[in-house]
Amino acid sequence: MLKINFQNAIFFIAGGKGGTGKTTTAQLIIDYLFLLGWQFFVAQVDRQARLQVLNDCDVLTIDPLLDLFDKTIGAGTTVVDLGANEVDRFATWAAAVDLDEEAQNSDRSIVAFILYNAEEQSIIEAGKTAKAFLRVLPSTKLVFVENQRIGRLELAPAGSAIREAFKNNIQPFLAVSHTLVIPAVRANSHMRFEQQRVSFTHVGLMSPDEIMAVTGLPKAQSKIVRGDVKFWVMTVTLALNKLFGIEDQA
Repeated sequence: MLKINFQNAIFFIAGGKGGTGKTTTAQLIIDYLFLLGWQFFVAQVDRQARLQVLNDCDVLTIDPLLDLFDKTIGAGTTVVDLGANEVDRFATWAAAVDLDEEAQNSDRSIVAFILYNAEEQSIIEAGKTAKAFLRVLPSTKLVFVENQRIGRLELAPAGSAIREAFKNNIQPFLAVSHTLVIPAVRANSHMRFEQQRVSFTHVGLMSPDEIMAVTGLPKAQSKIVRGDVKFWVMTVTLALNKLFGIEDQA
């Protein structure tokens, strides 16, 4: 169980390979904080501004990041989505500004959610990302997140390159880290809403007519994709509740 202070936390969503679902996971966590009623702030260190559009709020880049951290001490959770090619740049910046010392002096809970999927290179990059965080932010609590969108690691054959990559790059950290699974969404239904910049929590509140307008699907299929996304959000919410030791609020 991961004990953190949501009123004074920084969540980094990271991973050195593109396409592992970092921004999707960041949005799931933002939706989770919203459901809990916690205040949150958002920063995206990436060439894309998807979180800004999804949440209709200011999303900062790396330049004013330290100012954001200073202003939000004790005010809520800051969610930082690090682009696939930004981990090394962020690590250099974090070392230059003594971010670990800043975090400890302000009693911040630092959590790095590190994404990977059932692909050898993503697992290798996840291990590199974990090392980068611990090198410059040794107080970081690691959470390895398996995104099962393209498959499940447990189904990979024993002795396969994927299994060996996990054994060599992630397994050594497991004794001092946490894990989280993001299951695949039936028929990738969430993509219809992500492409239209609709947050996942909001999908469950939409009427069939609103779903039809967003997706272009007929009424029956609109209800199905809404149900797929609602079930997915509920599943991830329960997993996050378990991770944080929070009573079921789904």
